[in-house]
Amino acid sequence: MQAEDAASMQYTSLSGIEAKIHVDLWNAIIDRKLKPGVKLEELVMCDIYGISRTVMRKVLMIMEQDGLVFLPPNKGAYVASPSLQSAFEMLELSEALQTFVVDRIAANRASIPSAQLDRLAQHTKAEEKAETAHDFRMLRRLDIEFGILLCLVHGNGTLAREWERNASCLALALSLHQSVQPAGRQSGFSRQMLERLAAGDATGAVALVRERTSHLKSSLDTQPDDENVNLREILGLH
Repeated sequence: MQAEDAASMQYTSLSGIEAKIHVDLWNAIIDRKLKPGVKLEELVMCDIYGISRTVMRKVLMIMEQDGLVFLPPNKGAYVASPSLQSAFEMLELSEALQTFVVDRIAANRASIPSAQLDRLAQHTKAEEKAETAHDFRMLRRLDIEFGILLCLVHGNGTLAREWERNASCLALALSLHQSVQPAGRQSGFSRQMLERLAAGDATGAVALVRERTSHLKSSLDTQPDDENVNLREILGLH
């Protein structure tokens, strides 16, 4: 996979305390503890992590580029609030990227090293373990990483990075607009996809992506929430 691992695709421009802040905020946003539209009090976060405003702003600016944070001029920082229309558009982008990638992998099955398919199989086992433990945070991360791995199997790191960015934004949009979780196990999708790719079944692999996208679209609905939050409670207990 071009010597790249899925996890290393994320937060590559950050290290140390910056990377920790990014991960903490990412988890809090995706876990719905910090909901779309919530203001991120920068001075409070600086106090929590013992850092300067400059360091905090660097992390927030990167998260804005990723579509997870909104930084209106002179008005502070907020968790992004993707619209319902944006959610549908991100699902369409997700479908387009993944159908292209799985079609190419299946069509070129004979040239795909078995070690790469083994890596996908290991990933599926990790999803099953997370499902058994009801570790939904890990499941969300693994879901994003499975798409990254598919792009890397295809051999396109640029697509992998675009997938990661869109998938993170989509996870935020789903946290806002998904009123009902679609039926089915996440590991079931990954395992079926692996089986179809291993068999060189491009038609079946593409159909599986479209079926999942359809289920996600049908789960979307508006879900406004104005709940106040305590940043010290969410980010300060580590």
